[in-house]
Amino acid sequence: MLKKSGELRSAVRLSVIEGSFAQIYSALSAIGTVFITKFALMLHATPFQFGVLTAIGQFSQLFQPLGSIITKNLESRKNTTVNYALAGRSLTLLLPAIPFLFDGNTAMFVFLTVCFVSTVLLAISGNMWIAWISDLIPLRFRGRFFSNRSVYLTVAAILTGYIFGFFLDMFDSAEGSFVEKIKNFFSFGEYFSKANLPYAYIVIFGTASAIGLYGLKILDRQPERPKKVETGSSAALVFSPFRDKNFRRLLMFGCWWMLAVGVGAPFWQPYMITGLNMSMLELQIYGTFATAGSLLMLRSWGRFIDRFGNKPAMIIAIILGSINPAVWLFATADNYWFLFIEAVTSGVMWSGTGVIITNFVLAVAPAGKQQIYSGMYSAVAGLAMVVTMLLSGTFLPPPAEILGLHLQSEQVLFGLTAVLRLTAIIPLTGVFEHNAKPIMLIISHLNDFAKVRIIKYTGRMFK
Repeated sequence: MLKKSGELRSAVRLSVIEGSFAQIYSALSAIGTVFITKFALMLHATPFQFGVLTAIGQFSQLFQPLGSIITKNLESRKNTTVNYALAGRSLTLLLPAIPFLFDGNTAMFVFLTVCFVSTVLLAISGNMWIAWISDLIPLRFRGRFFSNRSVYLTVAAILTGYIFGFFLDMFDSAEGSFVEKIKNFFSFGEYFSKANLPYAYIVIFGTASAIGLYGLKILDRQPERPKKVETGSSAALVFSPFRDKNFRRLLMFGCWWMLAVGVGAPFWQPYMITGLNMSMLELQIYGTFATAGSLLMLRSWGRFIDRFGNKPAMIIAIILGSINPAVWLFATADNYWFLFIEAVTSGVMWSGTGVIITNFVLAVAPAGKQQIYSGMYSAVAGLAMVVTMLLSGTFLPPPAEILGLHLQSEQVLFGLTAVLRLTAIIPLTGVFEHNAKPIMLIISHLNDFAKVRIIKYTGRMFK
């Protein structure tokens, strides 16, 4: 049991180190990364298959409550958490073999199956981990812990993306591009051809697995507080959050938000690659700007949450989240430079959203019930997002002319998600958070803060 602040700081450091290894693994092999998207394109994925692929990431959350059931009668979560993560990360080793053993729809079926099983195992492990870490980190600075940890994880992700994104571009570079010139400078450059792209993924997914599995050795060193053994039935445990009226309100908001976010979700990266003709390097630069926005505001999100609450922070995130997709309506293959500015605000929004929602559920949950509350929220809200993801892939709308803009099919969905996201404020207003401050009080506080800053700045100017 952690009794000294020094031991707690050591636990936080271990969590940051272990999380960095996990983040590198995810940056290379998790659903939603450019590497998995590019791999699916190499296997000739259809729009519907892209919808299924993206939906798998959310559908797997439906299995999170199994984490609570599995650990219900245990006094420790550590070994079980590590073992499920070990099984999930090991399956990544199977991915690079798919292009050599299968083709056509069979290759995509095997690819989607491996992704599904791996993601489910990691979702169960993640549910166990969130309860483990919430028991370890006191509530009073949990927001700062998650935000500070995310800073280091984000840096690990961006470095990984650049290194391996450049490596992948060597195999699929455009004629006359900067990468093509570098490749031709070396005598062995002829090996970096599109025909050898499957071999590149042996390196990428092999590295992901090796780093991910090594990170579990560090996770195994993470201390934990003794867990209380739960004696009730599994059914009673699983359905206990639904007896909480406030949790039901939070869940209604979560479903509304995820339904809105799911519209068009499978097509952001494919549209950047095929619709805007962006290279892997440009995708990494976009990611860099998003990361810069994330790093710029992560600690501020944590301080804001601890001071004012998760609810007002989420309102700000929703407003930003509705503006970002609308910007994409003006992008064309000849003019998309402004998306790199949008990437910054997108990074700010998504970094905040991740910390807010994780912390929001933990703040609403009673003591000792964080794991099952987190699991049920992720399961139901994730399933809601699956619905609109699959509908987006199944019923991709035709191009349209709206307000003088010629919108591609994907852009029609981007405009729709922008409108739907903003309406998520409606169910959020009904959620009660004990420590949340009224939004008008926050606006007044920020206004006074800005005035003081301006006065101090102008005072120094005229001295």
